[in-house]
Amino acid sequence: MHMKIAVLGTGKKAEAWKAKNLNANSYAWVQDTKSHADFDVFIDLDFDENYTNLLSYSTNTKTLFLVSAVNISLEGAFAENKIKPTGNKIIGINALPTMVERTTLEYTNPYDIEIPTDLFQILGYTTSTKVDSRVGMVTPRIICMIINEAFYTVQEGTANA
Repeated sequence: MHMKIAVLGTGKKAEAWKAKNLNANSYAWVQDTKSHADFDVFIDLDFDENYTNLLSYSTNTKTLFLVSAVNISLEGAFAENKIKPTGNKIIGINALPTMVERTTLEYTNPYDIEIPTDLFQILGYTTSTKVDSRVGMVTPRIICMIINEAFYTVQEGTANA
């Protein structure tokens, strides 16, 4: 099945996506949140910082949205925007730099949206892991705990930087 896929992203997240070395013909870069209706799949790598984009996305029940939902949960984004998640096809992904280039996609699907079976493979992910919808997902939370423990070790004098 051929899908029209768009990617919206800036800065390090855009660089990380480009580092995936996907076939450039498999997706289009977009610079706005308005053109989503022209695509089957719309990936918003900057959603964490711009979760008000949900106001634009919530009117589209045709397009499947994959949005970076690490700094805010999808439920939190809907609540903050005072929108009910009915009829929308929005899935959260871990799109942090150094995470988006991996071959495993960490995603959350709290509203049980149907996902095309080959979508993640088209996007360069050989495996995917569904996790509970919460701020930080799983991998970033574990990495932060490790960093905190390393800091405490240095602070206590057990090790040096």
